[in-house]
Amino acid sequence: MGYEAEPNRAARRLLADTLATRYGPDHRVTAYQAAQFPVCPSVIQSFPLRDLEETDLSPFATLYVPPARVAEPDAEMARRLGIPPEMIGGSHPGGRP
Repeated sequence: MGYEAEPNRAARRLLADTLATRYGPDHRVTAYQAAQFPVCPSVIQSFPLRDLEETDLSPFATLYVPPARVAEPDAEMARRLGIPPEMIGGSHPGGRP
């Protein structure tokens, strides 16, 4: 709890290892830090998960992990919600054929 000036590399390694089990160590992620002032640029860094621990990141950066694949609809949940099967499709962005 609290703010530490130095990055917690052990916590980053834990995060990277956990994400790598789902996405793989070569999965590219992006760290984004918005500009603090209109005259300053945003900071955008893209790198593979395996480099998360050693990448120089601001504590104000947001880590974006893009999907590794298109999500498949949950037919059982759709049925329980009363959504007709033809409405959920499959393997299509937005769930539509």
